[in-house]
Amino acid sequence: QLNELQRPPQLNQGTKLRLSGVKNEEDYTRPPDYLKESELIELMDKHGIGTDASIPSHVQNIIDRRYAEVCHPGYDGQPGKRALTDEQIAKIRWKNPGEKIEMPASRHMVPTGMGLAILAGFEQIDNELCEPEVRAFMERQVAMIADGSESMQDVLKANIELFERKFLKFRDNMSVFEPFFRSKSQGGGSYRDYGSGGGGNAWGGENAWWQDGYGYGSNGEWPGSGGGGGHQQSDWRGEA
Repeated sequence: QLNELQRPPQLNQGTKLRLSGVKNEEDYTRPPDYLKESELIELMDKHGIGTDASIPSHVQNIIDRRYAEVCHPGYDGQPGKRALTDEQIAKIRWKNPGEKIEMPASRHMVPTGMGLAILAGFEQIDNELCEPEVRAFMERQVAMIADGSESMQDVLKANIELFERKFLKFRDNMSVFEPFFRSKSQGGGSYRDYGSGGGGNAWGGENAWWQDGYGYGSNGEWPGSGGGGGHQQSDWRGEA
């Protein structure tokens, strides 16, 4: 090894060097760390979800509702310790202004058990609500109202009808959603086994209720995609 301040040795073609040793290091690939808060914000911006003003409040909402928590950097797929909230930091500084507070080198968004259970339930009932394009479509509609290419009344009517169907679909299928929140002692499942309590996929099959078009309009499509949505407008997939 050469010190950067040392002058490199003069080497010529054919110069013989003495071998001081051989070392073989073995290492393994490791899973990536949890998504950073800044990376989540970048992804939301990339997919057109929220604005510069609203994105921070969206992130804070999922933390306040205990769907995710902010943690220090993790290691080997495991989350780091939980970061202090602004409220906790304020209390510490109020009690002991001179106390040193350890701030995370980077803030990572780690989903909680409740957050994962809610997501798993949504995936079983209406997976499209878990995808970013649904919210991005709504954001584009708002922009179209602003530039005058769509009327607020038409956009509002289409979205209310759409999400009313989705609400009714959830209400009628709460028996699918509820097992994710039972304790194991009561035979409950988890997001890992789709709520079946370890017994495999409890609601699968080619004739399962989520295979049909229920909740998406009379022809199984979203409003504006060519079927009974009334006013013709771009659907959430960007199709005319």
